[in-house]
Amino acid sequence: MKKTSTTINTQERITKILVDNGYPKDAKIGHIDYDPTVTLDNYDERIVDSVEHNGDYILVANKIDKALNKLINAKLISKGFTEEERVDLKDIKYTVGDITLVNELPEASDPYWKHNKITATIYLPVKVEYIFNT
Repeated sequence: MKKTSTTINTQERITKILVDNGYPKDAKIGHIDYDPTVTLDNYDERIVDSVEHNGDYILVANKIDKALNKLINAKLISKGFTEEERVDLKDIKYTVGDITLVNELPEASDPYWKHNKITATIYLPVKVEYIFNT
């Protein structure tokens, strides 16, 4: 399989989600900041998801939006927290980098049944700041 990689600006994608849901184009989410220096080499948490498709980008876009909705709705929380710590959690702030989209494309030498199958994997690096009640 041949791999291609594309970078997607996370802030632009979040803006599209907000606009599609009736918010103004300049709307911001207070607990999400965009910083292109947050990379797959420099993150606290990483969202990874994949989908197989036949070239229809809507399936990939839905996966990206699903991943971003975890952040928009402040649902990305480390699994390492105890219930007591979760009770004391007051707020979460995310700093996100760019989304990396990796497509695995079939090659001519692949079996015929793989020729219409593309595997798309998204990687989203996230820095997380947990704010607890004091």
